[in-house]
Parts: sequence; structure tokens; C-alpha cells
Amino acid sequence: MQSPRPLACAYLLLFGCAVADGDGESGTSDAASSDVLESETVDADDSSGNTASTTAPSTSAPSTTATSDGTGESSSTTDTSDGSSGTDGGTGDPNDAPVHIVVLGASTAAGKNLVEGGYSIDDAWVNRYAAFLEEMRPGSTVTNLAVSGYLSYHALPDGTINPPEFPAVDPGHNVTMALSSSPDAIVVSFPDGGALDDGATIEELVANYTLISITAEAAGVEVWITTSQPNLVIDAGQFAARAALRDAVFEAFGGRAIDFWSPFIDEQGNVVHINAYDDVHPDDVGHLLLFQQVEAAGIPELVLP
Repeated sequence: MQSPRPLACAYLLLFGCAVADGDGESGTSDAASSDVLESETVDADDSSGNTASTTAPSTSAPSTTATSDGTGESSSTTDTSDGSSGTDGGTGDPNDAPVHIVVLGASTAAGKNLVEGGYSIDDAWVNRYAAFLEEMRPGSTVTNLAVSGYLSYHALPDGTINPPEFPAVDPGHNVTMALSSSPDAIVVSFPDGGALDDGATIEELVANYTLISITAEAAGVEVWITTSQPNLVIDAGQFAARAALRDAVFEAFGGRAIDFWSPFIDEQGNVVHINAYDDVHPDDVGHLLLFQQVEAAGIPELVLP
């Protein structure tokens, strides 16, 4: 494999840490669904699409707001009935204190094509996770900055200059924006298959994830990385490349890697639980299995004192 490009290496040397790994989606520029899970969901169109919005405090059940624009960008924040976020507003018991988590990612995290495939946006793993946290730790918030078609290059910190063949950093959906809301943790979920198809090496994607992670950790925020995912439209070579990327994520991030590969492979090695609408993105069962993987990571218990 080729070595990471000089810029990524420079960042790694600056922070003095080992190379880690990245993961990603199909790299096509799809429109992300802007819906989010909530019994009292409020949808709002926003031409900027650059920041997550939060509903005003109410005296009723928690509400969720989404913003979207014609580029397919999507962001959502589940707010609490008393306006609290992150670790504020807890009961004093660390086992049920509220937690604030930000998701950076691509189309799977954005719930791409669930509705078109006959499912509900409520089935998306991010929305399931938000509902789970709200039930287990009332007052918890999940801010979803995922955008369909995005790669890990979009999520690098402000000021990063990407190689010309890859997209520029998006300051509205990157780690810098994620940190601006003072989260307790960040989940980074870019399958980055499209980046591999476009010539990125595993080492370069590893460097992207490392840069995101060390940027967040320098601000006192812990990061979890999901692995690459298979689908039904890739050929044998692409499948092997994505599997190698999965292995690199596990090796680089250890206990901070979340397995988003195994839920889509059955005992015979066949790819399963993919939405028949496009043969790329998870169906409702696939998203349920991904939610269970994130839940099993035990993020709230690890980040709260």
C-alpha cells in the first residue's frame, strides 16, 4: 500500500500519535433524509444546512428538529423537556445522567433510502439510539451531522487542506462543528468505500480518522469509529478492499471501533439486510443491528464520571 499523503502525516507528527483508520460509504452524492425520530417531530427547511438546530424548551415530551437543504445535508438534535443537554440536568445518579453525543457520518447514518424502501426514518440507527438514550437517560441529546455522499475528508478539522482529488472540509459538518456543542462523545461513521474507489489508500483513511480523533481528544471529547460496510453492488475487489479497511479500523482503534460489517454478513458469507430499494444502504433490520452495535459499545457509561 502507498504511504499517507504528506499533509496527513504532518498532522500525525504534530500530535505525536500512531496512525489510526477510517471507514466510509459509497461516495456518491445522494440526498440525505432530514427526518428524525420523535413522536412530536418538527421539520424545518434551512437553506444553509450547516448547523444542527434545537427546539425551544417545552413542558411536554422531548422534541427533535431537523434541518435540510437541496444538497442533501441533514442534522438533528434531540432536545429535552427542560432545555438541558450533555451532562446538565442529571438526577445525580451517574447511571442515568443525560449524555450528549454527536454523530459525524454519511448516508447510512443519515438514514438514506429507508423511506423510499418502504421503511420508516424512525428505523435509522441514529434515531433508534437517540430514543434509547432518552429512555435510559432522560435529557440526553444526539446531534446528527451526517450527510449522504460524504467522506471522512469532509469531517476533518477546520483549516485542513485535502488533496485536490478529494472534497474540501465542510465546516458545518466536521469535527470542529461537532466540538462546538461541547458533546460528551462523538461517533464517526464513514464507510468510505467511495474514497477507496476514488483512489484513497487505507493508510490515508486511517490518517483521517486519527486526525479527527486526536482533535476531539485534545478538547477532552472521546471518539468511537464505525467500520466499513459491505453492500450488494460492489465487486469482489471492492469487497476485499472494504474488508481490509474494516480490519484496519479494528487494529487502529481497538475498543473504540464499532463493528458495522458483521451485521451484513450471514453464516454463508452472503451480504444480507441491505435495502432492496438501492442494494447499498441498510434495511430496517440492518439499522436495528447497527443500533445494537452502538448500544453495546457502552458509550455513556464510559464518558460520564
